[in-house]
Amino acid sequence: MTAAVAAGVACTPSDGTNTGDGGTDGDGGSTTPDDGGVASDAAPSLGCPSGCLPPAPEGWRGPSAVYDGAPGEKPAACPSQYGVAELETRQGLAPTPAVCSCGTPTFDTAAPCKTVVEYWSGAACQGFSATSEGSFPFAKCIGPSVGYDSMFVRAPVYENKCTFGTPTKTLPPPVFDKTQMVCGLAAPAACSGRPECTSAPAPDGPFSRMCIYKDGESACPSQDYAVRFVAHRGTTDDRDCTPCGKGTAKGTCGNTITSWTGGDCTGTEVPMTTGTCSEDLRYVDLKGTGAVTSTCEPEPGGNQPTGGLELKDPVTFCCNQ
Repeated sequence: MTAAVAAGVACTPSDGTNTGDGGTDGDGGSTTPDDGGVASDAAPSLGCPSGCLPPAPEGWRGPSAVYDGAPGEKPAACPSQYGVAELETRQGLAPTPAVCSCGTPTFDTAAPCKTVVEYWSGAACQGFSATSEGSFPFAKCIGPSVGYDSMFVRAPVYENKCTFGTPTKTLPPPVFDKTQMVCGLAAPAACSGRPECTSAPAPDGPFSRMCIYKDGESACPSQDYAVRFVAHRGTTDDRDCTPCGKGTAKGTCGNTITSWTGGDCTGTEVPMTTGTCSEDLRYVDLKGTGAVTSTCEPEPGGNQPTGGLELKDPVTFCCNQ
């Protein structure tokens, strides 16, 4: 079918049933019209000649040339035959949640890694015990208690607090599957010899459809405009982020426990493994137990995207193909 014929002949089967283009509607579904695509009392085809179409019924606008395609390929201007920019609509809204961030955390510098040294009254860490706690970097050497025979050093535990900086919320721009650019005639004129028809020459590509349109959702009023789809003028946006709340610091400590035979961690260095009992009382150096990794985690459910984008202000298009 040539472009001129496409503009002047409605794509309506001889039995009057409706056909569609298999695209997507404003909710991401098919634009192939359902059984309600054409009104039960739709006007019959006027049989306008090539290059002509019926005027828009009362309450509708058009006939107008419509670009119906990828947003990135939308033309910069209307075609020469249809120089009046009338409307832009969109279909197929992709999910684009808010991007949430709690900001750069600040950690308490007081005692993030705590080590417990137990001194036991009997051999093999039996009997009763006394404990000494050391926190990196404030107490670098823990000395043995007098009157005890064995010792046990627990691995360092990360104990810290954190606070969040200024949370941020970034809202990515909407992403659509399709866009419609609608352009109308500057001065509609009747067709020669067919005053009931409007002159509607085939538009230049990529404007591939001739349509009438109306705000809201409606059935098509004419068999000459039997291909229906719904697009939308705009969106509602209630995207947000849940509060970060109080920060919980989590991390790991270095695990290098060095023991020494002399006071204040001097003398001879003696290897020692945390989590084992030692029969030799020694001084413990904590310089290898500083924080290795640390994270600040929001409270459960915090820093999560909420809400979303929704299409609004529907427009019904009824086209000749």
